[in-house]
Amino acid sequence: MLVAPLHGPPAASPVSELNQQTIGPYRAGEIPPPIVVTFRDSSNNPIDLTGYQARWVYQLHAGRGWADFTSSDAAPIVVSATVLNQTTNKGQVQYAWAAPDFGAPGYFEGEMWAGNGTNRFASVRYLWQTYAAISVPAI
Repeated sequence: MLVAPLHGPPAASPVSELNQQTIGPYRAGEIPPPIVVTFRDSSNNPIDLTGYQARWVYQLHAGRGWADFTSSDAAPIVVSATVLNQTTNKGQVQYAWAAPDFGAPGYFEGEMWAGNGTNRFASVRYLWQTYAAISVPAI
């Protein structure tokens, strides 16, 4: 399981947080372990996400690198994520990657979102690059 950095500041740090985290790189056709994000409050305590829904949102850049998105970039892809058991995994949301997530080479950005209709939280931005594979074997 790929455990992403925690959402929110570490305990004894200012409220601002790191805005992005690089993961990968990957090859087209890979299916890495799920990404797990822990949403935390300003005191670094996991947020109880009971009753929340979660989404993983990601987007492919049209060009090289992670410049600001423009109208020439592909539309964002929004997929359901899982709010984990809040008794044993308080604040945690998981997305299990699927083959189409790594179907094309390029530069990607993604965010995990959790909301309950009243409150909505976003994770840090994740950046990754997917390279072309020589061939993806049937395994």
